[in-house]
Amino acid sequence: MDSLNTEIKALDKEIEELAKNDEDVQLLQTIDGVGPITALSFKAEIDDIRRFKDSRNVAAYLGLTPSQYSSGETKSREESRKRIKANALLTCGSSNSPINTL
Repeated sequence: MDSLNTEIKALDKEIEELAKNDEDVQLLQTIDGVGPITALSFKAEIDDIRRFKDSRNVAAYLGLTPSQYSSGETKSREESRKRIKANALLTCGSSNSPINTL
Protein backbone atom coordinates (compact mmCIF):
# COMPACT_ATOMS: atom_id res chain seq x y z
CA MET A 1 0.00 0.00 0.00
CA ASP A 2 2.87 2.37 0.76
CA SER A 3 4.41 1.77 -2.67
CA LEU A 4 1.07 2.59 -4.30
CA ASN A 5 0.79 5.84 -2.32
CA THR A 6 4.35 6.73 -3.29
CA GLU A 7 3.58 6.12 -6.95
CA ILE A 8 0.39 8.21 -6.75
CA LYS A 9 2.29 11.09 -5.13
CA ALA A 10 4.94 10.93 -7.86
CA LEU A 11 2.29 11.02 -10.58
CA ASP A 12 0.50 13.91 -8.85
CA LYS A 13 3.76 15.87 -8.84
CA GLU A 14 4.28 15.14 -12.52
CA ILE A 15 0.75 16.35 -13.35
CA GLU A 16 1.24 19.51 -11.29
CA GLU A 17 4.56 20.18 -13.05
CA LEU A 18 3.01 19.74 -16.49
CA ALA A 19 0.16 22.08 -15.54
CA LYS A 20 2.49 24.67 -14.02
CA ASN A 21 4.53 24.90 -17.21
CA ASP A 22 1.61 25.35 -19.62
CA GLU A 23 0.07 28.80 -20.06
CA ASP A 24 -3.20 27.46 -21.53
CA VAL A 25 -3.64 25.00 -18.67
CA GLN A 26 -2.96 27.78 -16.15
CA LEU A 27 -5.69 29.88 -17.78
CA LEU A 28 -8.17 27.01 -17.69
CA GLN A 29 -7.44 26.48 -14.00
CA THR A 30 -8.68 30.01 -13.22
CA ILE A 31 -12.18 28.60 -13.69
CA ASP A 32 -13.75 27.56 -10.42
CA GLY A 33 -13.65 23.78 -10.08
CA VAL A 34 -11.10 23.18 -12.87
CA GLY A 35 -7.92 21.60 -11.62
CA PRO A 36 -4.80 20.39 -13.38
CA ILE A 37 -6.26 17.06 -14.50
CA THR A 38 -9.37 18.61 -16.05
CA ALA A 39 -7.39 21.40 -17.70
CA LEU A 40 -4.75 19.03 -19.09
CA SER A 41 -7.46 16.65 -20.33
CA PHE A 42 -9.33 19.47 -22.06
CA LYS A 43 -6.16 20.71 -23.75
CA ALA A 44 -5.15 17.20 -24.80
CA GLU A 45 -8.57 16.55 -26.33
CA ILE A 46 -8.91 19.90 -28.12
CA ASP A 47 -5.27 20.31 -29.19
CA ASP A 48 -5.15 23.50 -31.30
CA ILE A 49 -8.22 25.56 -30.45
CA ARG A 50 -7.79 27.61 -33.64
CA ARG A 51 -9.04 24.68 -35.70
CA PHE A 52 -12.56 25.44 -34.46
CA LYS A 53 -14.62 28.31 -35.85
CA ASP A 54 -16.29 29.05 -32.51
CA SER A 55 -17.23 27.53 -29.17
CA ARG A 56 -20.31 25.82 -30.61
CA ASN A 57 -18.03 23.76 -32.83
CA VAL A 58 -15.91 22.82 -29.83
CA ALA A 59 -19.02 21.80 -27.89
CA ALA A 60 -20.23 19.71 -30.84
CA TYR A 61 -16.80 18.08 -31.17
CA LEU A 62 -16.95 17.12 -27.49
CA GLY A 63 -20.54 15.86 -27.80
CA LEU A 64 -21.86 18.53 -25.46
CA THR A 65 -24.48 20.16 -27.64
CA PRO A 66 -27.84 20.40 -25.91
CA SER A 67 -30.63 18.04 -26.82
CA GLN A 68 -33.78 19.60 -28.19
CA TYR A 69 -37.28 18.31 -27.88
CA SER A 70 -40.62 19.62 -29.07
CA SER A 71 -44.02 19.38 -27.53
CA GLY A 72 -46.77 20.88 -29.65
CA GLU A 73 -45.81 24.49 -30.23
CA THR A 74 -43.31 24.57 -27.39
CA LYS A 75 -39.65 23.95 -28.08
CA SER A 76 -37.21 23.82 -25.24
CA ARG A 77 -33.57 22.96 -24.70
CA GLU A 78 -32.14 20.74 -22.02
CA GLU A 79 -29.01 22.13 -20.38
CA SER A 80 -26.69 19.51 -19.03
CA ARG A 81 -24.05 19.96 -16.37
CA LYS A 82 -21.47 18.95 -18.94
CA ARG A 83 -22.57 21.71 -21.29
CA ILE A 84 -22.54 24.33 -18.55
CA LYS A 85 -19.04 23.31 -17.49
CA ALA A 86 -17.92 23.24 -21.13
CA ASN A 87 -19.28 26.74 -21.57
CA ALA A 88 -17.17 27.87 -18.63
CA LEU A 89 -14.12 26.19 -20.12
CA LEU A 90 -14.74 27.61 -23.57
CA THR A 91 -15.25 31.16 -22.36
CA CYS A 92 -12.41 31.21 -19.88
CA GLY A 93 -11.65 34.85 -20.44
CA SER A 94 -8.73 35.20 -22.81
CA SER A 95 -9.40 38.42 -24.70
CA ASN A 96 -7.29 37.22 -27.63
CA SER A 97 -8.91 33.78 -27.75
CA PRO A 98 -10.41 32.83 -31.11
CA ILE A 99 -13.38 31.25 -29.35
CA ASN A 100 -16.65 33.16 -29.15
CA THR A 101 -19.01 32.61 -26.27
CA LEU A 102 -21.93 30.18 -26.63
